[in-house]
Amino acid sequence: EEIQSFSQFGDNRSAIPIPIRINQTVITSNNANDDNYAIIKYKLINESIDNLNNLQFGFFSDFDLDADGDRITMVGERDMLAQFSGSMAIGILPLSPAAGIMTMENTEGKIALTAIQKYNLICNQGISINDSMTSDFMTVHCYGPFNIKPFDSMEISLAMIAGSNLAEVETSADRAYSKFLGNTGIDDEEILLPANFTLYQNYPNPFNPTTTIMFSAPRAERYTLAIYNLLGQEMCTLFDGMALVGRNTAVWDGYDKSGKPVASGLYLYRLKNESAEMTKKMLMLK
Repeated sequence: EEIQSFSQFGDNRSAIPIPIRINQTVITSNNANDDNYAIIKYKLINESIDNLNNLQFGFFSDFDLDADGDRITMVGERDMLAQFSGSMAIGILPLSPAAGIMTMENTEGKIALTAIQKYNLICNQGISINDSMTSDFMTVHCYGPFNIKPFDSMEISLAMIAGSNLAEVETSADRAYSKFLGNTGIDDEEILLPANFTLYQNYPNPFNPTTTIMFSAPRAERYTLAIYNLLGQEMCTLFDGMALVGRNTAVWDGYDKSGKPVASGLYLYRLKNESAEMTKKMLMLK
């Protein structure tokens, strides 16, 4: 049986409040095969008549598994960060592609962070962890930047997974990922010649009207990221230029190159460089 809990957050107590509401949904299960992970969804809602641009979102976590300190490592192929010690392990799996993942030490107890320090942390790009030491760690998952149109919204999701060891956490991560994607009805399709970069599934998917597409580049070179309909007609080009080494992000607002909103349906997004290309499907629902 699936169990859901809800919370809601606002920014109205800030000195300069952002007109945004954040709905948190936590999904758990009492099924024996799924009772060791939780899927957490955050829906960011623009409640104003203005665009909210360059929004950053950060998920902070701090698991004290052992009084003498824990270890940190990356597990699997989906950028899952795991903290472990003895017979305990906890993983954080980004179900929405994270722009950055980093760890820091709480060398003198909990770190008191200022608002500026928090903002700088959640703006980090790429993966920066220390997997060579044992310590009291805090972790940060970074998402963004995002642009949200008036009265529009977007979602960010992740899974928190517990186990007695890293192998158990990795197995449960596969179940959490499958459960998260299980209701879309869309199979990923990749066209490779051979791949020297990674193109990630867009999120959210299905979407309306905005979705985020991320890709990882092993070196700085020219890339093109374009949207096509199922007839092969190009809807628009999201990226055409030199990519940064590591993660790159593009946002599609559901409009074609002439500035008109596209219809509901399946679309393809294709990433190319001089030697390879990769294509995936996505679904717009209105």
